[in-house]
Amino acid sequence: MGTNGDIPTLVVLVLGDSSVGKTSFVHMVCHDQPLSTPPPVTVGCHIEIKLYERRDRHHNPNLYFIEFHDVGGSVQHKNSRSSMFYDEFNGIILVSDLTSHQSYDNLKEWLYEVIRYRSRQKLPTEFTPDVLQNFDIPILLVHTKLDESNGVSLLDNSKSPNVMNNNHTSSSSSLLPNFNRKSVLANLFNCDEIFINCYSNKRFSVDTPNVTKLNSFFEKMIKKASVEPVEQLPQFEWFTSENHYIH
Repeated sequence: MGTNGDIPTLVVLVLGDSSVGKTSFVHMVCHDQPLSTPPPVTVGCHIEIKLYERRDRHHNPNLYFIEFHDVGGSVQHKNSRSSMFYDEFNGIILVSDLTSHQSYDNLKEWLYEVIRYRSRQKLPTEFTPDVLQNFDIPILLVHTKLDESNGVSLLDNSKSPNVMNNNHTSSSSSLLPNFNRKSVLANLFNCDEIFINCYSNKRFSVDTPNVTKLNSFFEKMIKKASVEPVEQLPQFEWFTSENHYIH
């Protein structure tokens, strides 16, 4: 955990395939409003900062800078981005596109890319659930383009036209957030997940379930950073946004 002046700074890696909506999501979180037009494809790393105020003002400190490192999803930069962006962070947000099941499946590979880089042991080439046993960094899943998914959950692996859940039959066209369950990867990673439309802040209003889950993710990072000393990050004067490029 670093500091910027007197306010502690926590770093979040935002990872996922190119064009899944990472930059739009980060902008909405940091600026409390959606982008009016689609952003350009991120090359390298785009950085935005949010001032997070904890609800319990008796906490000291109760203000934190949350520094989002929106890492470009280009396949060409896979070998170089690890050494540039995966050294120091406090949490990971994995982003997928609800209209692309492949982007959801690839979240395992994104997480494993980080785990393999940080591991001091030789790990298998392919992801296996065993590699998560000693990985305790807070994780949050974000699924974007809810407006474009036509109400069809690409996270549901069921082949039947109807899905049984809690003794109720529901059409497969129902949105996954309406079910009292998590997706396969949310269960595997033991984390929360949120579903959003990056061009509308309706699902990101105060006290909505999405905001509650995001704040819970921040609190997990704060708790872990406060009990486990982390090598202090260099101090930077980033208060709006900044791009870091891979050459």
